[in-house]
Amino acid sequence: ARGVAAPVVPPPSAPPVVSVAAPAAPRIVPPGLAPPLAAPRPAPSASAAPDTCWRLQVGAPAEQARGRQLLAASQSQLLVPMVVTREAGRWKVRTRDCVSRVTAESLRDRAVASGFKGVFLVRFVEQHP
Repeated sequence: ARGVAAPVVPPPSAPPVVSVAAPAAPRIVPPGLAPPLAAPRPAPSASAAPDTCWRLQVGAPAEQARGRQLLAASQSQLLVPMVVTREAGRWKVRTRDCVSRVTAESLRDRAVASGFKGVFLVRFVEQHP
């Protein structure tokens, strides 16, 4: 006769299992090209003016390879989508999406706590025709 297997129950001291989604693949925008059109960007949060957007810049290295490294590290540690754009001779690594100033400041604090140096907020204002 076969016995019935008892369910396996983890001991009460075992930590809970947490699943975290992997960040989106890095996007590198070549010089002179606009970023590809993908999904529409979310609207700025309610605390931001409808024509204002805040993003966090974590670095602007002169070398593309360093920009890619910084992109991967920032997405991994901050768990937010980031992009690299070529601007004024530098590879600027910034958050992809618009957020409120309060959210951007919180993200800046997380970046500093994670060891990023020289991070700062960038304000974008949409130009209406």
